[in-house]
Amino acid sequence: MIDHDLVRVLRGQVADRLNEQRRRDQISGITPMNADDEREFARSLIVQVLEDHARYEVAEGRSPIPSDVEARVASAIHSALFGVGRLEPLLADPEVENIDINGCDNVFVQYGDGREERHAPVAETDEG
Repeated sequence: MIDHDLVRVLRGQVADRLNEQRRRDQISGITPMNADDEREFARSLIVQVLEDHARYEVAEGRSPIPSDVEARVASAIHSALFGVGRLEPLLADPEVENIDINGCDNVFVQYGDGREERHAPVAETDEG
């Protein structure tokens, strides 16, 4: 299970760093990154933010995020920045045929084999 509060916090840190780089590039007269370059640059920022978070957790006497979970958190951060957030995995799943969303926490997914399952919330609130 991914801690979506953590994803939101870390996403904010990555967005701040990305915006700061954009400002530095603009001030320096450097041509802005194209969309693909920006996505790749964001991946490196995500790694930095996750490393910072791991160091903080260790300094606080806690265990850092396990590597398998960290990879999912990194993907969730990238999806939140450049994709459709928590919907991204559903849209990427070739088995998914239909997604019904009636509020942030009333989500049903229909699969190609005919089954329908309730899905985890796609947002914290109906507003966002």
